[in-house]
Amino acid sequence: MSERPKADDLHGIDEVLADPAACYLLKRALQSSLSRDPVDAARDSDVLGRLLGRRCDEFFSAALAYVSQWRCLDRAVQEIHKPVVL
Repeated sequence: MSERPKADDLHGIDEVLADPAACYLLKRALQSSLSRDPVDAARDSDVLGRLLGRRCDEFFSAALAYVSQWRCLDRAVQEIHKPVVL
């Protein structure tokens, strides 16, 4: 997974909430977190980020394994269909 952005690289909460291109789910999570204890909200968002990051890693690992399987199959088919040299 890619490295997390530094806090200085991120837009402010108000900017994200006002951004029409920002994801609805992100805006909703930010809005609901503003009424919570900031430490609890930050910890929960960190756990959520790690869980989703793990899910993403597992997804791409499975996709790579699937594609690799087809590459091996493709090579096997190519070997079968090689012309026989007498």
